[in-house]
Amino acid sequence: MLGEEIKLLTEMLKLLWLTLIALIGGISGIALAEFGLRLIAIITGIAAAMSIAGLIAYLYRRLTARIRSIEEV
Repeated sequence: MLGEEIKLLTEMLKLLWLTLIALIGGISGIALAEFGLRLIAIITGIAAAMSIAGLIAYLYRRLTARIRSIEEV
């Protein structure tokens, strides 16, 4: 049960890292585009990237806590 939870958390962590990389790539592409709504798109993208980074940190802490609980047993 605990091993499956660790596998799930690891996969979620990988997915969030890939999402963050894709989002930063999109922000970079928007920054190089024509002016238009570029500023709003960049600000929104940065806010989303910060949110995903927060989720990554949360999942990492949770994952390490679960691994430590296995080591204690």
